[in-house]
Amino acid sequence: MYIQSEHRVVNSARNIGLKHAKGKYINFLDSDDIWDSKAFRYILLFLKFYPNINMIVGRMKFSEASENYHPLDYKFDKTGVVNLTEEYNCIHQLASSTFFRSSLIKSKYFEEGVF
Repeated sequence: MYIQSEHRVVNSARNIGLKHAKGKYINFLDSDDIWDSKAFRYILLFLKFYPNINMIVGRMKFSEASENYHPLDYKFDKTGVVNLTEEYNCIHQLASSTFFRSSLIKSKYFEEGVF
């Protein structure tokens, strides 16, 4: 689905996407982001293996200035499963690198005055 609207801030566009989203999972890909060709397969397998997980954060790799991973990538060294209520210092997420279970985020909205 493609939705055309007047130029707005990114959070406004995300809210429009939330309103029209119909999938089981939601991701807010930014215009300068690229997912690896295998990423969706691995993410879906992960969510199938861990059905109680409501969101999954993908690893981030810089593509413009370098080919290095994001400095917080070390947090993916273990199993990759983090209980944020216990390991709150492991929060490492951007809306564009996170897949949310629709039931978790569908009724939420981004504050439009932030960006």
